[in-house]
Amino acid sequence: MVDPTHLYWYAATGFAASTPVALVAGRVDQRRLDGENVWNKPAKFGISLALHFATFASVAGFLGDGIVLLTVAWLSVGAAVIEVGYIAVQAGRQRRSHFNQDTRIEAAIYAALGIGALLVLSPAVVVGIVAALSPPPAWPPALRLAVPVAFIVGAGLTLLITLRMGSRNSRYAGPPPATPRTMWLTGWTVNAADLRPAHFLGTHIMQAVPAIALVGSWLLPPTVALVLAGVAAAGWTWLTLGLFRRTLAGRPLPGFFAILA
Repeated sequence: MVDPTHLYWYAATGFAASTPVALVAGRVDQRRLDGENVWNKPAKFGISLALHFATFASVAGFLGDGIVLLTVAWLSVGAAVIEVGYIAVQAGRQRRSHFNQDTRIEAAIYAALGIGALLVLSPAVVVGIVAALSPPPAWPPALRLAVPVAFIVGAGLTLLITLRMGSRNSRYAGPPPATPRTMWLTGWTVNAADLRPAHFLGTHIMQAVPAIALVGSWLLPPTVALVLAGVAAAGWTWLTLGLFRRTLAGRPLPGFFAILA
C-alpha cells in the first residue's frame, strides 16, 4: 500500500505536470472568462496544489504512516483530483467552477466543492496535530514549533476567508468592478476589494513559516531561531488578518500593486 509521503509526492508531481498542460491550452484557446483566459484557473490550481501536497510530503515522512494519516492523505488527494478535474471541465465549457449557481447541477457541484475543500485542507490540521503531539526528535526546536503552528493556523485562516467568500458567493467583499484591472500571473483584482490575496497569505503561512524556521535553525542559535519562528508566525498571521479586515472594509490592495496590473 502507498504510504502518505509517497502519495503526497505523487499528487504534487501530478498537479505540477498539469500546469504546463493548462498553460499550453491557454495559448491555443484564447477564450476569456471574468477578464482572464479560461485556462488560467486550472493552471493556478495546479501550481497551488502541487505546493500544497509537496509541503505535506516533506513532513509526513517524519510522522509515520498510521491509518489516520493514510486515510486523510487519500481523501485529500482524491478531493483535489476531483476539484481540478471539474475546474478543467468548466474551463473547457467557458463556465465558472466556483461561485456558480446558474443551474441546479452547477449549484449542487459548487456545494460539493465546499466539502471537497475541507478534505483538501484536512491534512494541515491532522498533520499539524500529530507533529505537535509527537514532534520528530530530528527536528530543531524552531521547526517543532513552526510546523504545527503554521499548519493549524493556516488551516484556520484559509477556512475563515473561504467561508466569507462562500457566504457572499463571490471573490469580492463588495461590488465587483465594472472593468476589472488584474495583476499579472495571480489574476487578483487591484481596483476592487478582492479576498483572494488574503486567502493566499492565509494558505501559504504553511510554507513560509516552516521555511523561515528551517533556515533560522541552520544559521542561528537554537533559542534565537525558536524566537524567530514564533515572531514569523505571529507576524504572518497579523498581516493576513490585517489584509482580510482591509478587504472587508471595501478597500482594494494598496496602490503600489497597481503597477503589476
